[in-house]
Amino acid sequence: SNSIVFNDATLSFVIRATDDVHAEIADLLGQLRRLQDLQVSLEMSIVTLHADQVPREINGSNKSGTHTLKSPALQALVKSWQTDRRSNIVMSPKITLMNGQTATVNSDELNTNLIVNGVVSGDRKSVRLALGINGDTLESVVRRQQTTLEEGQSLVLDITSDISAPAKLLKKLPITA
Repeated sequence: SNSIVFNDATLSFVIRATDDVHAEIADLLGQLRRLQDLQVSLEMSIVTLHADQVPREINGSNKSGTHTLKSPALQALVKSWQTDRRSNIVMSPKITLMNGQTATVNSDELNTNLIVNGVVSGDRKSVRLALGINGDTLESVVRRQQTTLEEGQSLVLDITSDISAPAKLLKKLPITA
């Protein structure tokens, strides 16, 4: 007869079954391991800016406050902000998440936190990113947004209305497997 028993001492399962059932279990465990192999790498910069530092094509062009940019456009923006003494890069965390994992980035200086969750698409060419601002979980945040980015794309997210100081959040999402 077939049986599955969990062994507390070794944190393992002892499975008594036919060879066919063992093959199915091995296949299932292999699929689960492959799902965990995917990682989402996030490079973020939280930058405080003055209103005239935000390019016209970004400032007020999108009601959701999100704007997708290709890497060269983002690099040009960041370079211009880095050379302007009125801007301030508050923090630039780099985070690597397992596929589907959620992380929180806190900024004491801006009195805000950002919750991020990344899920790699089945073809591994894009990441569905869920973002939450000022909450403990994605379900409890003040504002929640979802977007899909392809490798090499970046997102500018205006969080000015969500915090007490003006800021822009930039994310660049290289997908690593």
